[in-house]
Amino acid sequence: MFESWFISLYNCVFTLAPIAVYGLGDQELRPGRYARLPATYALGRLGREATPKTFILWICDGLLTSLITFFLAYFMLGDTINPQDGSAHDLWFFGNAVCLAIVITVTLRLHVELNFVTWVHILFSLGSIGAWVIFLAIESTGILNSGMTGTFSILFIQSPQFWFYIILSPIVSLSVSYTIKWINRIFTPNVDAVLRER
Repeated sequence: MFESWFISLYNCVFTLAPIAVYGLGDQELRPGRYARLPATYALGRLGREATPKTFILWICDGLLTSLITFFLAYFMLGDTINPQDGSAHDLWFFGNAVCLAIVITVTLRLHVELNFVTWVHILFSLGSIGAWVIFLAIESTGILNSGMTGTFSILFIQSPQFWFYIILSPIVSLSVSYTIKWINRIFTPNVDAVLRER
């Protein structure tokens, strides 16, 4: 379903780069606020941010997102036909569609958690998705002997179902995360959220 180059690059480039930029550059509050309100450090120091409950909720969110992404692909792309020769699309088609949907979803999910979006975050997010598309285009030429020759044109040019899936999958799978985050922010805001809005 997935090609080994894609799995390696998925872990090293497509999702690592935006997450590394998030980890290095995102701030709960601007530095001046921390200096004026040193009590905000207590949340992390007392272990109120990273709890077993938070960990379990993240795991459940990841499982739900994975299930939505897979089953949307299964029902939307499972019976698609190649318009050139009338044959059914293969596992390469299905796997690459799911892989791109995952890269987009993980990147957008990261933006749910950002407190301050900067041009660097946007650059790395778009660069991650763009790197995936460029790598698929290169691999589709057959230069790596992966058996994926022509996959790029099948996905991006010949299949309208692919485009519908790529747009719909992140929207559906992230709608739960966005909804929960904003409901919590409105009805049960944490200290950092209250301080950010002042």
